[in-house]
Amino acid sequence: MAPVDDRVSIDFFRLFGARVAQGRAFSAAEDRPGGPHVAVVSDRFWRNRLGQSSRVIDQAVSLDGDLFTVIGVLDSNFDGRALSPSLADGPDIWLPLQMDPGTTSDLNVYFAAGRLREGVSFELARTETANAANVVRRTFPGAMPVDNGLSVERLPAVFVREVRPALLSLWAAVTVVLLIACANTVNLLLVRASVREREMAIRVATGASGGRIVRQLLTESVALAMAGGGAGLVVGAIGTRVLLSIQAWNLPGFGPEGSRVTVDVRVLAFTLITSLGIGVAFGVVPALRRSGVVVVEVSLALMLLVGAALLIRSFVAVRRVEPGFDTHHVLTMQTALIGRHFASGRAVSGLVTDALHRLEALPDVEVAASTLTGVPLDAG
Repeated sequence: MAPVDDRVSIDFFRLFGARVAQGRAFSAAEDRPGGPHVAVVSDRFWRNRLGQSSRVIDQAVSLDGDLFTVIGVLDSNFDGRALSPSLADGPDIWLPLQMDPGTTSDLNVYFAAGRLREGVSFELARTETANAANVVRRTFPGAMPVDNGLSVERLPAVFVREVRPALLSLWAAVTVVLLIACANTVNLLLVRASVREREMAIRVATGASGGRIVRQLLTESVALAMAGGGAGLVVGAIGTRVLLSIQAWNLPGFGPEGSRVTVDVRVLAFTLITSLGIGVAFGVVPALRRSGVVVVEVSLALMLLVGAALLIRSFVAVRRVEPGFDTHHVLTMQTALIGRHFASGRAVSGLVTDALHRLEALPDVEVAASTLTGVPLDAG
């Protein structure tokens, strides 16, 4: 399979924190129109296609009949798949963008990313981008449609755009299940408190104040919650590794190497705060020993159970939304025809026609078709 390349500007690697393990990144002189043919390769490409050569720097690689000189190898921690969700494995090779402001081609589509300066809001960036689009339309009439142009999105939203509804439904269901567990635990604590009435009476008789007894019950509740949180953290870490191994949902960055989905400091802090808050909040209920609390807790648990079931059903429904056309037994692929071999429309047409004939000749293929703008519901 031919390597997949991507063209980027000189600040691309610095912006996304990609470190160069060998060699260097692009220079300003190499990113000019007509600049030298240089390339930065991924760690995967260096290992699998270049044999982990210690002399990889200045080695030549062939792309579409042109030779490019390798000037750098990225660190293995950089996951290019997250920045190229349309590519299953991400790019193998990065080339300098070498954008030509004087081009007359009308098929130029670029994606830009950047960090906002301190004090600049996302809304201001969106407004300025819309103003820039209006300037382009006035300066070059017809170059940019009114219903399409320049737009700004937060990078995390771009990564999880397709799976956000499912993730929100799953998060809500998990929250409800947590509340059910808390309600059931409170019921058990209430039962335990009724058994310990004699113990508490003896403590009061020996001089223990009501506040001290409440503190003792809260301490026991917090210790129980922290133990449960720790156990849940271990199970969550193991479950995350399992999901990474099967690449669930094709989430950007999901994968055993270089994944952003991991149990990090933020997860530890959230677990600690949640466990502590639950221990204090639900530990007060047994300490109050109010009549009718058991009935309330059972009712709450039943209500939460129904809510969790509905949320899980909604999650399954989101995953099974019918797009309006039959997708069974349909395979798709996409490719970019670039380089001097496909400079003419006749060459492109010939390749597509030949590919369709070859596909339809396969015994397991019923029909094959090609499209320029993408399959239904594609971003293009």
